[in-house]
Amino acid sequence: MSRFESLFPQEGATIEAVAERLKPVFRPFDPEVVDFLDALSRDLFKLTRVEPALAPLAFFIRRSNLVALADDASARVPAGAIASPQGAVLHVPPTNVDTLFLYTLAISLLTGNANVVRISKNAGPATHRILDLLIARLREHPSVARAVTIIQFDRDKDLLDTLSRLVDVRMIWGGDATVHAIRESRLSPFGKDLAFPDRVSLAALSVSAWLEADDATKTSVVEGLYNDTFWFDQMACSSPVQLILTGGTDAQSREVESDLARRLAEVADVRYQDVDGQAINKMVDLIRGIDRGLSGIDWVSNSVVTARGAELSDAVSLRPGGGFFTVQHVDDLLAVAAQVTRRVQTLSTFGYGRDELVALAESANGRGIDRIVPIGHALDFAVVWDGMDLVSELLRLTTVDA
Repeated sequence: MSRFESLFPQEGATIEAVAERLKPVFRPFDPEVVDFLDALSRDLFKLTRVEPALAPLAFFIRRSNLVALADDASARVPAGAIASPQGAVLHVPPTNVDTLFLYTLAISLLTGNANVVRISKNAGPATHRILDLLIARLREHPSVARAVTIIQFDRDKDLLDTLSRLVDVRMIWGGDATVHAIRESRLSPFGKDLAFPDRVSLAALSVSAWLEADDATKTSVVEGLYNDTFWFDQMACSSPVQLILTGGTDAQSREVESDLARRLAEVADVRYQDVDGQAINKMVDLIRGIDRGLSGIDWVSNSVVTARGAELSDAVSLRPGGGFFTVQHVDDLLAVAAQVTRRVQTLSTFGYGRDELVALAESANGRGIDRIVPIGHALDFAVVWDGMDLVSELLRLTTVDA
């Protein structure tokens, strides 16, 4: 069998050593795990000045959030049932969102599971900075360290086959092809996959709400849209790739689109460093879009490009990243429901009341849209993700009737 690199612990880089560590150490919601994650949260907060994308992660694993999460999960355990860990969890995070592996690891640790995290050899610098902090804290918390193994390898089906047989849950993040490839490695009959395949996300803005908003409100929305879009080069599954403008006249929607794009470009041109080749990628997809019938092209800057006349299907096929938005104008928010599919994950919004958003979710009726959040919160992680309650998925229930 091909060898792998053990990033933590550094000794014992054998599959037998990994197997020995895949036994639950804690009961769910153990205070020592909360202490560990809270200490790691403080470490992450110190990095947010240079890595602002770490702020939601640091916020998520702070003590007060974890305690609230644990209290909520404990309250939902049925009367007469005992919650226990699923057992061992294999985490296969994506390479395009550096922080995701720590979100799922935190939830898995909190629910008492043993963990093996696979880090790709293509992982970026931010991933390794997070790993350095994580490993330093694990060395200070030996009990928690027994529940975490971090290994690095590329494509190795034999190794993946073996790891899959050893675990009770696989958490698979990536494109559809990645999910299909990993599922070729069979789990034990008792195992299950939590798969997070390729998704797209949208941002919806009320034309009338934008036109009526003061400049401070518009600035705040643009700041939020910048964070949602550019923190992960618009490649995160929850980053919006299509703007949906609702209500108003066609002329008003064009005014809103132009104002929003101009303001966003002003922020991006100062803060965002284009990934190599991103402008070329945008140009290629722009040509493809024109061939599909898109019009109203506005190349505001190398960081922000918009193309009108889109349908939701264009959001799926035209998404080069780095600030490329297809745009559509519809009469009202409910018109979105008729277009959505399971491919749509997050809808970030501005200018709607809760009743309108609930009506949209009910109209979609499970066909798509797993999250509806305010613009600026698209990248906030939550225990309910892609329609699944991850805490519940990582627990088993034993009923006691006596």
